[in-house]
Amino acid sequence: RLRQHVRKQIIDLIRDDFPGTIKLPCTAMHVRRGDSGIPRRPFRRYAAISEYLQLGEIQPGDSIVLLTDDLSTIQEVQEHHPQYNWIYAERPRNNGTNGGFDGHIPSNDPAYDFIVIHAELQLASKCTKFVHGSSSFSDMVYDAMLGTGNNVTRFVLDTSVSKEEAQANYNGDIKARGHLMLDKIQKAYRKDLNQTSVQDQ
Repeated sequence: RLRQHVRKQIIDLIRDDFPGTIKLPCTAMHVRRGDSGIPRRPFRRYAAISEYLQLGEIQPGDSIVLLTDDLSTIQEVQEHHPQYNWIYAERPRNNGTNGGFDGHIPSNDPAYDFIVIHAELQLASKCTKFVHGSSSFSDMVYDAMLGTGNNVTRFVLDTSVSKEEAQANYNGDIKARGHLMLDKIQKAYRKDLNQTSVQDQ
């Protein structure tokens, strides 16, 4: 059980650092990119936010509690999916793989990140849907959501790739690899936009 001063810090953080208001029912979404695209286990790819939205059958205007330590994810939802009600912490984040395989504390303040994680868990626990890739943290979030007694529908996005695909065209530059994968996502959005424009003509 968390101590009283820690619970107060969580309440204060939710009030001050999570802009927006959750409208129920909501969906929790966990996006992990810190070790995606790195040619070592687990072999993962970058998945576009549109894939998570489609898998979870999330509609424009729905509230989404977004859990991620990745800045590119925040930039993606702001640029390409502003029609959803995103709830996420205003906190330090890594950009793609810039934090490296073990860059799990982007703030360099473990105590602060501990408070953020518990605040995210508290908000996610209000939701009845959970969309995520495969990770142990996602399992922890799911357990916390079930702990409220809610019936939670879980959608797991397959972000796994083969060893060969993970190692293809990798020259040892993790940051460059991350930028390459983000560029692929941006190109996919531009392609969809162009196709939509043609159909509307």
